[in-house]
Amino acid sequence: MPDVSWLRSAAARLRELPARLSSVLIIALAGALLSSGAAWPWIWFAAAVAVQVLVLPFAPPAQEILEGPALERDLSFSLAAAFSATSFAAGAVLLWLAGGWAGRPLAIMLLAGGAASVALKPGVSMRLLWAGCAPFVVSLLTLPLISWAMGPAAERPIMSMTALVSALFVVAVGSAIRRSVASARRLQGALQEARSERQRAEAARVEKDDFLGQMSHELRTPLNGVLGMAQAMRIDPLTPEQLDRLDVIRDSGEALRTVIDDLLDPYSSLDAELGGFTPEPEAVAELADQRLRVLAAEDNPTNQLVLKTLLGQAGIDVHVVGDGEAAVEAWRGAHWDLLLMDIRMPVMDGLQATRAIRAAETAAGRRRTPIIAVSAEASTRAASEFLSAGIDCLVPKPIQFAQLATAMAAAVEAAAGAEGRGAARR
Repeated sequence: MPDVSWLRSAAARLRELPARLSSVLIIALAGALLSSGAAWPWIWFAAAVAVQVLVLPFAPPAQEILEGPALERDLSFSLAAAFSATSFAAGAVLLWLAGGWAGRPLAIMLLAGGAASVALKPGVSMRLLWAGCAPFVVSLLTLPLISWAMGPAAERPIMSMTALVSALFVVAVGSAIRRSVASARRLQGALQEARSERQRAEAARVEKDDFLGQMSHELRTPLNGVLGMAQAMRIDPLTPEQLDRLDVIRDSGEALRTVIDDLLDPYSSLDAELGGFTPEPEAVAELADQRLRVLAAEDNPTNQLVLKTLLGQAGIDVHVVGDGEAAVEAWRGAHWDLLLMDIRMPVMDGLQATRAIRAAETAAGRRRTPIIAVSAEASTRAASEFLSAGIDCLVPKPIQFAQLATAMAAAVEAAAGAEGRGAARR
């Protein structure tokens, strides 16, 4: 991830470009007024504008620069800042040397202002600060000393005072740089800590969701066996006393289902998230009238028995396999009207198997097989994953057979309609 100080500095340089070019023009005009007829202000003006244009590729947060090493970015930007500062310092030096006594105060102000503007930038690295300040600082310290050594003796007191003030100013600039760098480091540390906290929070959320999904699966799987077989037994001829006992089992199981839903809410029992259905007894009769070839992928033996029993009572022969890989192989080897897919399975889970089947359908131009997830996972996140994998709808466990029958009838009918529309277009 790109470091914040570099991005902030790059963005600032782009924002400051119009002001920089305006400053270049003002300095050139000042030099032209103070050195009447001299060519150096305009020569310097052209050179300074060229420098500002040349360093632009190093300033904006271009993608290829951002993806490079942090040290490489910092060095390239530091060199660009030093190059730009040198061009402004050169203008001040020319004002000092050629502008006479009127040009020297302007040169001092320009050098001091340039050093201060760089030193006071927040969130910038030490290397970048000194690269931008060095041309101004060196000029501030050397120009008065050079004039003291080479100028008339009468100017030496003024130059001595100027050199002393410049040295004090440079000390102040160094102190400002240290404070700015310390502030930048604290900010960088705070941002890094915030990123780490966000990553830890996201990891905790994923872990929590996985735990709740596992809990939902582990609790609903045995409950599916209880309620599923209770539904199957309800169809058998039973004595009134046996029916009463069976109702107790069913009511207790439903009460336990409600407790599980309340404990895991809002992570479970979201029947409407992905093709939820209202139980309709007529769907059972409608399903019994259809001659369906159903493939079911379910690894739990109890749940396998529940599916075979409930669908068998509706006159549907279901072929059951124990994992996702076996489901894909069985799907390849025969035509199936419908596929019931558990999600948590060994070897290959239900989502992986669904993706493999959808990819094979697309590659071979094969008719789309309706796939219904029959799973104890019914969270919002799980529902979104089911949809993206290519599953058509969800029947949560524990299975309510009327709900399953409604889902199966609707899925088969939708597939038949889609096939009919495709044939009509052909």
